[in-house]
Amino acid sequence: MNKDIFYSFQESIEAIDKGRGRCLSHEDYWINIIFPGRVSLLMSEWISMEDIDNLEGYDDLLWQRVHKELGPLMGPYGFCAPPTRLFYFTLLFALFSWFILGILVGRSYLWPFGFIDYGMKLILVLPWWVSLIFLAFLAGVFVFLLWSIRSKVKKCDGKLAEKSDELKELVQDLIESALGLFKEENIDPQEYPLRLKFNDYHGLEYFKEEKDLEKYIAYLDV
Repeated sequence: MNKDIFYSFQESIEAIDKGRGRCLSHEDYWINIIFPGRVSLLMSEWISMEDIDNLEGYDDLLWQRVHKELGPLMGPYGFCAPPTRLFYFTLLFALFSWFILGILVGRSYLWPFGFIDYGMKLILVLPWWVSLIFLAFLAGVFVFLLWSIRSKVKKCDGKLAEKSDELKELVQDLIESALGLFKEENIDPQEYPLRLKFNDYHGLEYFKEEKDLEKYIAYLDV
């Protein structure tokens, strides 16, 4: 049998496992909030879909599942588009609130651009409770915006956790299919070591841990 099929199993298992790890990491998600579209769960240059396509001749259904899962993993936002617009709107609103606060309070360290006298006169004209109510309103809106961002992030957390479970199931199915193939063809599993993020799969023998990379070296337990 073509050795490319064995290599495709190796590549598919490692890629899906890596995507599972990225789903549980918030680092990429927050980078995309601040710098939209900069990071994907799996960099497109990190994996070649041609390496995966050799599965098609062996198990078409399994190949389709791998393709279906790898597509979103290689996109700029993955499975959840971060609330980037809301984030920047909140940031601008915070700056606007700081501007208003500088005028109402009239302190030089808040608004040092020549409006100190205007701010002090405004404070003398306006009743103190008007300024207090207005500032409380601004604070309330700001808190609501932060809560909205957190709600969207929390909702995305749930989606990513569910996707991680689905990816784990796919990795397990790939391992079981690979075990059958390796036994049938009498292939030495040590020729195709797996570098994995997780060690909770069945049918593998975990050889050692690469502590610097936080990965496990594993072999099919044929």
